[in-house]
Amino acid sequence: AKRCTYHLRPKEATDLVALQKSIENQLPNTLKSDRPFQAHLTLGQCQESMVTGHLNSMAATWIPMEFVVDRVFLISRENHPEDHFV
Repeated sequence: AKRCTYHLRPKEATDLVALQKSIENQLPNTLKSDRPFQAHLTLGQCQESMVTGHLNSMAATWIPMEFVVDRVFLISRENHPEDHFV
């Protein structure tokens, strides 16, 4: 069965995109990606057949939220043999 990853994306990502750009400018030789930055929060993974049930369950109780970013952690899977984040 096919697995999928589901995530949230903010309606407005301007501040997060600016933060990402600022970090990239400070670490020009460290952050390399072929894809453009897309702000998101990964929620989980499940079998593709279960996605609708998970999303409907979350939508029933979802409350929009705002947050303040007070620190940033960098993660990478570049040197992990099993492609895990460290």
